Amino acid sequence: MNDRRAGSGKLARLGAALSAWKEIFGGWSASDVVTLHASSKRFILYGAFLRLLSLLSGKPVVLRAFGGSLDLVYQRSGWLMRQAFGLAFANSLVLLETTHLGNYFRQVFPKARIDRLPNSRSIMPPSDSGSSRNGRFVFVGHVNDAKGVGTLIEMLKRNVGAGIRIDVIGPLTQGFARARLDGVPGLNYIGVLPPEEVARCLAGYEALVLPSQYEGEGHPGVILEAYAQGTPVVSTHWRSIPEIVQERKTGLLVEPGNPDQLFAALQELRGNEALMQRMRRNALRYARCFDAKYWHLSKWRVWLHEVHPPA
Repeated sequence: MNDRRAGSGKLARLGAALSAWKEIFGGWSASDVVTLHASSKRFILYGAFLRLLSLLSGKPVVLRAFGGSLDLVYQRSGWLMRQAFGLAFANSLVLLETTHLGNYFRQVFPKARIDRLPNSRSIMPPSDSGSSRNGRFVFVGHVNDAKGVGTLIEMLKRNVGAGIRIDVIGPLTQGFARARLDGVPGLNYIGVLPPEEVARCLAGYEALVLPSQYEGEGHPGVILEAYAQGTPVVSTHWRSIPEIVQERKTGLLVEPGNPDQLFAALQELRGNEALMQRMRRNALRYARCFDAKYWHLSKWRVWLHEVHPPA
């Protein structure tokens, strides 16, 4: 069962929930193992219920939570919701995206079976456009302050004439006004790209810039897509981002909300071709660690055999 089909409207969410429950009840008896792939909030509600069904039927379940915010959901939960957490983690195999989450919940539930299932991507050969990068940097993601666009704007305004050029790609969200992007020196807002064009786009830039301070940050998929194109990353010491951005190997990390550090990092990349070339090679190699073929074929076979050994 996978809840990523849910839309953003109330009717869409209700329809997705009804479809999910229909899928659960319809497929339960015919399945050897039931798996749940859900966002942090739905993980608990669905996961606790599936665990109850598992206790009644003896059928194993595997629960997977997307993203990096499950610890925050737990910390903000009341007594009843924490009981649901405990039920979901009891004797289920729980797959979490980040090392941080795994360490956190092993302390909360020492007897739980927890493993890591990082964000992943299908690793394709790099686009040819990577051989002729355009001298610019790029931000790709939701355009809002939590993702660091405000920091980008402040950095550019403080350093007019430095020659840094950043293209911003993505939808305006969380009430972020388009007017804030207009007239910023060195910033060019491109708009939204179709998902199939993102990889080719990333291959044409010097580096991806993602100065995120989004509280639920896990392993941003755009970083993995950049690596697959040999594109280094400038991001932040924030949540689980340092787990996948190796300092001075695949990218540079700065403090969130610090435009001066961000400027210094971009200036260093512009002036250090040897460092840039080394990070490009490392990014291509490191991308293989997040190959979806491994995580969703080979690794899943191991997990399913673990909870339901072959006869």
